[in-house]
Amino acid sequence: MGSKKLVIEAKSVVTPFEELRDIIVEVEGRYISQVVPAQSFHSQGGSRIAADIVAPGFIDLQVNGAGGVDASQVAELGLDTVSTTLARFGVTGFLPTVITAPQRELVQSLNALGRALEKPLDGAAALGIHLEGPFINPVKRGAHPVNGVKIPKVEYFQKLQDAANGRIVYLTLAPELPGSLDLIKYARGVLPIVSMGHSDATYEQALEAMRAGCDFATHVFNAMRDFHHREPGLVGIILTETRMRASVIADGTHVHPAVVEMLLKVKEPTRAVLATDCISAAGMPDGEHRFGTLTVFVKNGVCHDQEGRLAGSTLTMDLAVRNCLSWTHLARTAIFRMASYNAAEALGVADRKGTVTKGADADLVLLNETMKVEKTIVAGQIVYSRN
Repeated sequence: MGSKKLVIEAKSVVTPFEELRDIIVEVEGRYISQVVPAQSFHSQGGSRIAADIVAPGFIDLQVNGAGGVDASQVAELGLDTVSTTLARFGVTGFLPTVITAPQRELVQSLNALGRALEKPLDGAAALGIHLEGPFINPVKRGAHPVNGVKIPKVEYFQKLQDAANGRIVYLTLAPELPGSLDLIKYARGVLPIVSMGHSDATYEQALEAMRAGCDFATHVFNAMRDFHHREPGLVGIILTETRMRASVIADGTHVHPAVVEMLLKVKEPTRAVLATDCISAAGMPDGEHRFGTLTVFVKNGVCHDQEGRLAGSTLTMDLAVRNCLSWTHLARTAIFRMASYNAAEALGVADRKGTVTKGADADLVLLNETMKVEKTIVAGQIVYSRN
């Protein structure tokens, strides 16, 4: 029995390196088998659907939760609700993210996530785990609970990785803390992404960490030393060093639209990554929601903890894309690249994800002309359809 075939008739395909018009994207099984001009397509059979815009499925590197479920609740509630909620917004791959917590709770959460990642999900695919903390600077902890903050130690990180069954692929830490450089060098040998974040690092401290192998920054401008013309700090490294990738939360609350535009004028869009930092409230009404071990309060889509600090977001990847289209000078190709390929490249999976090319995984988002998601396809299967 042959592989299931799907033929997508697209007015536009954003690969995301170029934008093509009047294209057929053919999917066979889990993979893209053809991307050809409509007039050149002669294959027979398969289900046919039409789309205004076809692009690589979005990849979100920082998902604390969605659909009312927090990543720390996976033992009881599983990941499927998070996965299917994300698929509604065009996400085909994501990293469930665990924030700082006391050791017992952290180990339990990672253990449950490690088991959950062994099973296929109903929506977006989980591509690994993002461990955001506990090796952060208490003065830049944001909403992370202070009772879980730890000094960086290779042995403790390895204990957490063992609890996660080796599924941690992204570590965020503060590079100025004692022991950080040793952990960076170790983690860089075993993880695709070792990132600076929740940090009060000076420019020199951040530069030293970058030279040690830490070439990513988590949610630029947020939970890091403010930029100053005499001490530019980590932001100065992000803006001036071409080796540095950085994620940005483009919701208009965490970072002002003008600052997002500034970032993307200074930083090549090839090195910027859209991420949401969304919590369990994503895709849900305002009210009380879970964020790690915390209860947070959401009003008008903005999340705060009990002390009034921002605590994650309700941002979705499709909205981040629309925001960047509205706020910046960039073409659609660059913005779709920031939402897909750049994350895949950072994870080391760009040979098969983040592109609409022959042989790549059939992880696709289909949008209408207003950039609203119509369908999401993961591994060749339609996992979300608006109608």
